[in-house]
Amino acid sequence: MFKKRSSLLLVALLLLGLASSYAQEANNAIPRSGSTTPEGWYDDYDVAMKAAETQNRNVYALFTGSDWCGWCIKLKAEVLEKKEFKDYAKDKLILLYIDLPRKVQLSDEMQAKNRALLQKYGVSGFPTTLLLDAKGKELQKINSFADNLYDQLDKAIK
Repeated sequence: MFKKRSSLLLVALLLLGLASSYAQEANNAIPRSGSTTPEGWYDDYDVAMKAAETQNRNVYALFTGSDWCGWCIKLKAEVLEKKEFKDYAKDKLILLYIDLPRKVQLSDEMQAKNRALLQKYGVSGFPTTLLLDAKGKELQKINSFADNLYDQLDKAIK
């Protein structure tokens, strides 16, 4: 009986390891063209929207000035890079990184697309985080520094 349980436990652990490996590969497979884009984030709006539609998820869009905006740098370090946020987002959200850095040069095409998105969503300050549906409709502005971040997201997702 003990050997059977041990064998089942071993199989379960191997399956969990495989699932984790596949999730990591999927995360690494997210196409990124901007040098400032963090791992696990999309930086192409159209590709992110397609992924959201395919996976039936909403999009958490971050509008940031990654190399000059102090609050953006703080948000990234204190919230977005934390395990709690990553764990929450991995099965619920598509992460979209819209960056307008000053020191790092993005391609002219990416800069133009990102500026157009600023206008489309009326973003006038950084950081701004929005929850979008898979069609790009704004569902809610999110205060990502708030203690109730996950409550805000859960309410907006429903």
